[in-house]
Amino acid sequence: SKRPTVLKYVNSGWAVQGPKNFGPVKVDKQSFIINNNNEPVVSIVSDNGPAPFVNRQLYITHFAANQWSNNSPLSSMLVVAANLFNGLDGKTYLATMDRTTNANKLTMLRLNGNVWTPVGPTSFTTADNALGFTSAYGAADKEGQVYIIFQQNLSSIRRNRILKFNGSMWDELPMPATSESKSDMYSIATHPDGTLYYAYVNNSGLYFQTFNKATNNWNASRLIVSGGINSFDMKISNTGIPYLAVSVAGSNKTFVYKYTTE
Repeated sequence: SKRPTVLKYVNSGWAVQGPKNFGPVKVDKQSFIINNNNEPVVSIVSDNGPAPFVNRQLYITHFAANQWSNNSPLSSMLVVAANLFNGLDGKTYLATMDRTTNANKLTMLRLNGNVWTPVGPTSFTTADNALGFTSAYGAADKEGQVYIIFQQNLSSIRRNRILKFNGSMWDELPMPATSESKSDMYSIATHPDGTLYYAYVNNSGLYFQTFNKATNNWNASRLIVSGGINSFDMKISNTGIPYLAVSVAGSNKTFVYKYTTE
């Protein structure tokens, strides 16, 4: 049915949370987090939402008091992709590739109480009016400094662009290394001290960069895994250690890497 099912690991086994295959829309893209209240939250984008839902309408639901409850933004908001994340400031955010204006632009939402509110303007982009490709991701540090990353499709080049919210508008950071021909394999995260991390895959492998606030530019890329990459994920521990979980092409294994400065 292409509807979500959420499982919780309890007493050495997996237990379904609420009903299986729940929700009013089918899943084409989904995002999942455990929020700061220890509740599962799911965002769903459906390319063929059944009435009264329309194509690309965003549906968000969270599990509390043993039931799934709708907590979606305005029904008029249409998206290509939406990715939930927990900020280090204790807030829940949603980075979206917004299609409301019939062009792939960006909208960042923050959950205030039970209401999703925009962080700055909606349907924004870079100063050169770059349009997005297939996804957008975000990060927020302990002070509430929010970042968003998206990918721009330029012929055979996938250029990754990162913007920082200045309190009223979104400013672009100096451009990091590109993903060359690799689509939708990039991520950002923040350290508890405010350092911004950026990981990406290009034609040579998986790389990692940190943003240097003193120079207002990116430090040199560090190669983590050479060769083909199927997918990866980046997470930061509570003590600020970055970890990368990597699925390497040609292997049935997933490798986990821990960042060190040595």
